[in-house]
Amino acid sequence: LQSRGLGDVYKRQGYANNSRSHFDGQRIWENGDPTQPGLFEGWLYRYIQENAMAAGADIPVLTVQSTPPLLTRGDQRFVNVANPDGFDFLYGDPKKDKFASAWRRRYEALEGLEPYRPVLSETDLKLVDTLDEYQSWDQANWNPTDPDTGWHLFPVSEATNPDDPSGPGGKKFAPGTYPFFRSLKVCALSLLESDGTNTNGTRVAGAQIAGWDTHENQGQMAGTQANLLQQLSYGLRSLRIALSGAANNEPRGYASIWHKTVMTTLSEFGRTSRENGSLGTDHANASCLFLQGGGVNGGVYNCDPSTWPAGVQFGIGGRSLLERTDYRAIFWELMRDHMGAAPSTVDAVFPGYTAGNLGAQE
Repeated sequence: LQSRGLGDVYKRQGYANNSRSHFDGQRIWENGDPTQPGLFEGWLYRYIQENAMAAGADIPVLTVQSTPPLLTRGDQRFVNVANPDGFDFLYGDPKKDKFASAWRRRYEALEGLEPYRPVLSETDLKLVDTLDEYQSWDQANWNPTDPDTGWHLFPVSEATNPDDPSGPGGKKFAPGTYPFFRSLKVCALSLLESDGTNTNGTRVAGAQIAGWDTHENQGQMAGTQANLLQQLSYGLRSLRIALSGAANNEPRGYASIWHKTVMTTLSEFGRTSRENGSLGTDHANASCLFLQGGGVNGGVYNCDPSTWPAGVQFGIGGRSLLERTDYRAIFWELMRDHMGAAPSTVDAVFPGYTAGNLGAQE
């Protein structure tokens, strides 16, 4: 993707004085304030609130993972789908219809809902609207394919998992990867169903892939790390194809939204540059992140002679890469230039951004 000008690779990014703790690192990356590792409010949530991005939308934010991420956590709750195949009423019809109808009638005479959305989001009406919208996507019966290989973009079952004689069980991916691809599939659908004509559409969607804490037997060209990177790269390519309107086996005819989409990865820290005694790597400081989207100018950053001087690979304790760019500078530039964040809200989204002169790192 990078070589074709479709994606960015940012190296040497993180934040100063990283404790290398999973818990502190995850919170700081998601709450946007390295001085408050105990803050349980997400920087993306603050962006949404400061810029009124959720106003009037049924599902403005959707995450698909086991638990809601801190990144979108705040006073107003957004939808998280832990099990895409089971996100529905516990009962089928006629009980399902009875519940939905009863809850809707309770609010029929209520006008001017928008000022009360934070309250209603915790109540029956918001639940029914959310379930109706989600079920309308019919994700179980949407299985687009790659126009070049013919493979299914989202391997969520044995039937949609590409054949590979050298792979696990004769397939490209092990069954344990299906939940990750199913999450990406739902994220893609939420955005495709929310094109410019849909004012109730999803604007932010996210998923999670775990397993990167490779202290032991990390592997090289094969093994745990290679398998994870294969899943991630396949998923990123699939999202690009689906969101570009380029997929085959696509009877719904979704229009391309790639030109106004940006996808990014993040992780709480990097890994040591030197292998440990267990054939793995340990917690370190600087990491890398990937960006891709229709408006992204592809390139590799912090990896030329001026930004990667001799010795920096082992710049911390002779084992770890030294960070150069604060992650907040990357994400604020994305928020402001792609998502239209008001420049005046920068310190509300990322406390201390101006005082720390992080804008100089953009």
